[in-house]
Amino acid sequence: MKILPTYQHSKMRTGTIIFVVFSIYFALVESCTTDAECPDGCCHTDTLHGAKCYQFQNISQACHLPNHNHAVMLYPCGCRQGLTCDEIHFTPGLGDPVHQAELLLLGHGYGICTDTPGHVFG
Repeated sequence: MKILPTYQHSKMRTGTIIFVVFSIYFALVESCTTDAECPDGCCHTDTLHGAKCYQFQNISQACHLPNHNHAVMLYPCGCRQGLTCDEIHFTPGLGDPVHQAELLLLGHGYGICTDTPGHVFG
């Protein structure tokens, strides 16, 4: 029988504790089968998380623009009722870095939840 030094026992114990904590966390994440089980949100399934509840996005929060394919849905429920996911546009005078960020967000299909579609920010 090989006896491990104390620091190796400590590393193994720490690894076990971390594994248990993450297992408990993922077990507590609200899983679902239908939207009705998700108050203030929707039930969405993906390969990374399985089926779980997500929240609707509120005004000024990020969203996925319609008609864009997303490998990972960060905001699967979309905007809250009464809001629209609209393209983000800034005033032309804000400078190139801001407009490069705008183009990057639009190119990846990200928008902002708004109650005034077509609004220009800045």
